[in-house]
Order: sequence, then structure tokens, then C-alpha cells
Amino acid sequence: MSFSHPPGPATVALPLLDEPGERLLWATYLRTFYFDVDGLDARGAPKKGVLHRAARAVGGTAAVFTLDVIFGTSDESPDKPAPPEVLFFGSAPGCLAHQAAGELGESGKTGIRWVWALSTHRFAVLGPAPVEQPEEPREPDDSVLKKAFSLGRGIGKGLREAARILADNRQRYGENIEGEPIATPRYSVRTEFPRERITGVAVTRRRTGRREQPCLRVSLVDGSGVDLLIAATDPDDLERLRALTNGVG
Repeated sequence: MSFSHPPGPATVALPLLDEPGERLLWATYLRTFYFDVDGLDARGAPKKGVLHRAARAVGGTAAVFTLDVIFGTSDESPDKPAPPEVLFFGSAPGCLAHQAAGELGESGKTGIRWVWALSTHRFAVLGPAPVEQPEEPREPDDSVLKKAFSLGRGIGKGLREAARILADNRQRYGENIEGEPIATPRYSVRTEFPRERITGVAVTRRRTGRREQPCLRVSLVDGSGVDLLIAATDPDDLERLRALTNGVG
């Protein structure tokens, strides 16, 4: 790891998981999530008709059948979606896992580095906090002369800022600057499961398309849950997170 890398997921999660007595067990970055919920396709949209009936006929859920269609395509296909790193599963729409995923926006996107974190109090998903745009004060006098003055003032300020940056010879490491605190991305808790709704966290195997791979499963009281396909990104992380879940390490 170098100074240009963003802070680790635990660094992001720690300040936000701060209830009295709460202790962070682990946190990891994962991006793309999909659904394996009966009655929904992999994107979380209601699935009806021939595809849904065919899936039930072969003894699988509609979502698993859809995952076969989506992720079983050729690796050379330019339209192939990003592979799943997280799957929300359940027996019906409206289950606890499905409700929680609704707080994360559109599935299948790769642009957001979600933080998935387990603490002694909850399992939480953290995402970038919305950027608040400060409101610019309205100018009561919109005369041509005042506009011209404001424009000149803005240009002058911009030139001074550019000169200051050019004169600054400190080392830069991505978003970090020598002699200044490391830049920490602004995150917020987007959705969470309190500990009393979690029945277990364990390593299991998960079918995605035509493959089967190990994953870390967070199971919930209604039978739904969240599968973290961590082995797809770093096989060593799976065993490390299992040990941390059990209070080892």
C-alpha cells in the first residue's frame, strides 16, 4: 500500500459505527451487487411470464435462472455485465435483504466502492455521503458594472490560487499532500441490520451463473441474507474475515 491509495475500509467504517460499546469486527470494499430473490430478476425488477415459470419448473428461483442467463454469457461479449461481488437473496420480494438493498440504489453498477462492515452491534453497508452544494448568495444589484466587477474579482482570485498551487512544492500522493492529514472519503451508513436480526455469519458456497464459489454469508431471521463473494476479489480475505467474525485475529 502507498500513500496514494485511499484509506482502508475499516478506517472509513470506524468513525460511523460508534454506538456505546460497539466494536468493529471487520470491513471490506465490494462494488457490484445483484439479487437472488424469488420473483425478481438479477437487477431486482419483478419477473413474470415464461422465464419465471421455467425457473420454477427446474426447481430454482427466477433470479438464479436469470443469473445463469446474464453471467453465463461468453467472456468476450462486450455487453456482459460486471460479475456480482454481493448477492442479496430471499424467498420473496419484501424480505429483509430485499428491503435493505433498496436503500443502495440501482444494482449492477461498479462506480461505487461500498463498505460492508460487521460490528458487535450490526451489519452495515456504507456509501459515499451526498455532496452538499453550498448555496451562493444572490446579488441584489445585477447591474452590468457589478457583474463585470465580480467577474474580474473571480478571475483575479483564480489566478492567485493557481500561483499558490504552482509555488507549492510539497509531494503529492493521489489526493494526499505532504504535511497534511490523509484525506478520508466522506461516507455515511446507507443501510444496516441490527445484531438481533442476524442469525449467523458463515462461509458457504454460492452458485453464480455456471460457476460455484465460496462466499461469506450473513443470514437473517426471515431466511433471507447477503452473500459476499469475497473469494472472487481476494481468496485470503475470506478466511481472514471468518476468523475476525469469530473473534480471532
